[in-house]
Amino acid sequence: MKPLKNWDNLANGFTFKQIYPLGWGSLSGKPHLGLDKIAPSGTPIYMPFTGKVVATFGSESGYMATIYPAGKSIVIRLMHGKQAFKSGNFNEGDLIGYVGSTGASTSPHVHVDISQGSVNINNINNFINPATFDWGEGANMPDINAMNNLLNAHQNRLNELFTEDKKKGKIAVLISDVSNLKKNQTVSGMTKDEVKALILEVLKEAFK
Repeated sequence: MKPLKNWDNLANGFTFKQIYPLGWGSLSGKPHLGLDKIAPSGTPIYMPFTGKVVATFGSESGYMATIYPAGKSIVIRLMHGKQAFKSGNFNEGDLIGYVGSTGASTSPHVHVDISQGSVNINNINNFINPATFDWGEGANMPDINAMNNLLNAHQNRLNELFTEDKKKGKIAVLISDVSNLKKNQTVSGMTKDEVKALILEVLKEAFK
């Protein structure tokens, strides 16, 4: 889930890869590594995924939460909290802090950045755009409900295909991938588009 309620209706400050203008000290001329969401001071911030939070304070970041989602190879950082974030293990949706304007912030907002693997601020390619990131709310997912309806409608034919050795592997992967997609996990080393293509391919077989 997104860390702020009403996320899509909140105004943006600095956006992903936007270049800092002159007057921002050591940041001037450098790309912004995340997305700033403008919200009133004291707005609740929620745990986006089940996992671990490490709370720290920095002169530029202010009060910061570094989040390590369970089962995901990403790191999420939330900065400029009003006060120290909660630290420890939390479930998705737990309250972990409040929007503030600490550190180098000039007005209340939360800076959100997402890294692949460990954080490397010197490698912009290591960061993911929070505006297009899949927060587990279906933003970049195939329509799983529609796929399930199609699968259910042709279950008998799919059962027949499952008994054919040449199709058995694909069907097994299909069933596993649909299940994993519901959990918003990376599946079988495949991209979601590849999984969608596989499902469509199997459904074509069901129509024969």
